[in-house]
Amino acid sequence: MRVLINWFYWNFNKYHWRVIKEAILGYPWDFDYAYRLERAKLDEMRHYFKHKGIAENHLLASIRIAKMIKMIDIFTERIETSSYNIVGDINTGKIEYKFLVSVNLKNIHRFIGKDENKDYYIQHPDEIYKLKAKHLYEKMRAEWMESFWD
Repeated sequence: MRVLINWFYWNFNKYHWRVIKEAILGYPWDFDYAYRLERAKLDEMRHYFKHKGIAENHLLASIRIAKMIKMIDIFTERIETSSYNIVGDINTGKIEYKFLVSVNLKNIHRFIGKDENKDYYIQHPDEIYKLKAKHLYEKMRAEWMESFWD
């Protein structure tokens, strides 16, 4: 009976229910459905690694999973990325919007297609910020995902 209680505790905690909730209440036709589902599962994994200590480098895995969750939050707009600061005088009409996050725009060609307008992304650095976050997340997922369980 004790084994059953422990199994139930580790397999049906609030993090596991969040995964089930995302699967049931999500919209499968929405593009970020899979990312929300993956985020919920990564959050469950982070909690498991943080508290269970089953993996060899469980603290490193927990930190890496937290970084992956942050990247998902950025490009699915769970975190507000369009934070601008208004610079200038409203009375004179000379207003500039300054994006509050520093974004490297020199390597913009790696993240947009050849047919896309570079000027749009230069004027809207929050969009390139999301593209870079998504690219970084895909790279982290490819390199780290399998190593969490080794």
